[in-house]
This record gives sequence, C-alpha cells and structure tokens, in this order.
Amino acid sequence: MFRVAASESPKSLRLLGLAAVVCSALTLVGCGGGSRAKEYAPQRLVAFGDENSLIETYSSASLNPAGSSEKAVQGLAYTMNSVVLTDRLHCTDLTATTACVSASALTDSVTDFDGHPITTSHSYYFDATNSGVLENILTRVEIGQGTVASTLTPLKRSTNVIYACASSTNWVQVVAHAFNLGFASLCPLDRAGAETYAAYGATVQTVAAQVSSNMNRLGDGTLVTIMAGQHDVLELFGQVKNQTLSLADAQAQLRLRAATLADVVRSIIRTDAKVLLALTPDLSESPYPAAQGLTEGQRQSLKELVKAFNERLYIRELGNESGRSLAGINPDAFLNPTTRSTSYNYADTSCDFTKVLRPDGSTVGSGDADYARRVRYCTNEALRSTSAIYMWADETHLTPTGHNLIGSSAFSRAANQF
Repeated sequence: MFRVAASESPKSLRLLGLAAVVCSALTLVGCGGGSRAKEYAPQRLVAFGDENSLIETYSSASLNPAGSSEKAVQGLAYTMNSVVLTDRLHCTDLTATTACVSASALTDSVTDFDGHPITTSHSYYFDATNSGVLENILTRVEIGQGTVASTLTPLKRSTNVIYACASSTNWVQVVAHAFNLGFASLCPLDRAGAETYAAYGATVQTVAAQVSSNMNRLGDGTLVTIMAGQHDVLELFGQVKNQTLSLADAQAQLRLRAATLADVVRSIIRTDAKVLLALTPDLSESPYPAAQGLTEGQRQSLKELVKAFNERLYIRELGNESGRSLAGINPDAFLNPTTRSTSYNYADTSCDFTKVLRPDGSTVGSGDADYARRVRYCTNEALRSTSAIYMWADETHLTPTGHNLIGSSAFSRAANQF
C-alpha cells in the first residue's frame, strides 16, 4: 500500500484561519494525513512535461477596473482548481464595482438570490484586501434580485473568492508538498523549492527541448518529475482515425518517440538527479472515446497506441536503469477497469463547463482561442455533482483525485527507492 503524500495547509492559509474551510470544501483534494520521507530529502524539485505538470498565471486588466495596472490570478492547473468562498454579503447599493461593506441595511437574512436572475456579474481584484497573506483573492460582484422581507428587491452580492493554489491539485504539487517543497514563484500561498518548465500541449520533442534548456538546473539533490507522451499519442491516433496512417506505423512512430524520451531521462540521470517518470494515462479508459464518438475498434486502437509508447519507454528502454535513480509510476493501476476502484466515476467529467468562467468573470465560448484549455478555469464551483468522486476533469485531464493517486504513488516510490 502506497503512503499518501502529506498535503498540509500552507502557512498563509492557516494565518487566514481557512485551513479547515479549504479541506472541507475541496472534496477532490487530499488535505492532511500521510507521512513524509525521512531519509531521502531532495533540495529542489524540477518538473518537465505537458500541462499535467503545469501551473499557470491568468492576467487581465479587467481584474482591476479601479486601477490602471494589470492584475493576475496565480496557480491555475489543468484540472479542477480549488477555490474557497468567504465574506459573502448582500446589500442594496447597486454600484457595479464596489463590494458590499455591510449587509445591515437588509431587513432579513439573504443567503442567495433565491433563484432570481443575475443581471450583472463582474470579478475583479479588490485592492483594499489584497495585501500580505491575503493574496490570490478576487472580489466577485453580482447584481440581481433577491427576496428581502418577502419582497422582490434589486440586490448586489459580493463574495471573496480565494484561489487556494497551494492545495495539492496536480501530481507534481503532491510530490513537492510531500517533501516540504512548493511552487512559490507560481503561487503566492505556496512554499518554495520547486519549479516547472512544463508546457501546454508538449510532445516528447518539446520535453527534450525543455530539459536541454535547463540542464544547469539539475544535479545532485534535485528530484525531476516527467509526464509526457499524451499529445504524441493523440496526434498519431488522429491520423489512424482519419485513415491517413496505419495502426502499425503509428505504433512504430510512438516507439521511436518513447526511445527519444528514454534518452532524455538517461541524460538527466547522468547529472546525478533522481527521476520520477509518470507513464501516459490510458485515454481509452477516459471519457474521451465517448465524447469523440469513437467506435470500439477505434477505442482499442487508442489503447494499443498508449501501450506501445509506455512499454517501449519503461520496459524496453529504461528497464535496466538503477532503481536508485529512476522510479516509474503507471497510472494504469488506477485507470484500468480490471484494477480500478468502483468508488470513483471514470465515465463522466467532473467539470460542468456551462458554469465555468475565467477569473475576470468572462465566459469561455467555443470560438475562443483558449477554448481547448478551458479546464484550467474549472473550479470546485463548477463541480458537476458532489455525490460522485470523479477521476477525469474533462475528456483528457484528470481531477485532483487522479493526480493525488499518481502523486502519492510517486512520492512513495521516491521515499522507498531513493
């Protein structure tokens, strides 16, 4: 049994008195528990790969309508992100860009808009509170109607939205936090010592370039994490599906790309860094086939492509590498229908994209340039249902539950092998 990586509430959230709130609100994210590695203690963590290892910042001038400078929300991951709502107030002052200071003007308690429509919604940085430990907080202002003293009344609602980016949301955060490291440069609430050079849509060739450009960041005392191959599989599967490439030729190409990634791993090991290598999740067992309308034959082709890449990478190429330098994590243990737990929902996506907004309150339409990347805006406010624990946030990206399973396994392997 793998030990569960510790995901302690960051100090700054504890200062806010929000640790219990965060842990109770984020049913998808592990909070607390587990043990920390005693003997192996990396000085830093460096992550490479695709968006499964990426932490981003969203910047927009509209986040600060009262000022001229552009503001940012940090720590967004490609999964269901964690937000905590505090200080929700209602008032009758309908000024669109001013938060409610007090609800004392109301004659009775109003907890929501009682199902009545919101006519104006606007999120923005509220600088009066955005200082010190109170970072990564938006004040969301909504104008609509609610029932006050049994009368339908125009109302304004303001809510502080805390982007709790120091939660163990993706797998590299789980590993980093287990070793008392964090991505402070990408999340103002996190601890320091970890960095990521991952990129959205990264293929094996992209990851090779990431590593080549950052070899000076590696060496003894460094723990390197890599997850890559998903976009290579999807690229070649698309050609198989369109019948422009045979399955056999696609498998052969993926084996060559796996060999390239193996060479990258070996180059990292030669610096005396340790490597945690997460294999490519089996997308044939994700919501992707159903969402894309794949036939059973196409779904099986997708499974064979993932298998060709993973087997060549970890068994054929890296099977002889020392377990003191390299540990592999196979998500198949969590996603394979013959081994996976029946307590999780594997068939549906957790994120209800009809409820997803950017941090500035704007919608993400199908014509938007970043529509394919909209999962990074998904939060627990858009959770489809709290009655099920989902494994997939969207068609191809795992929820924090899936990331925590991979990250906890990775931490256990590092603690026991390195």
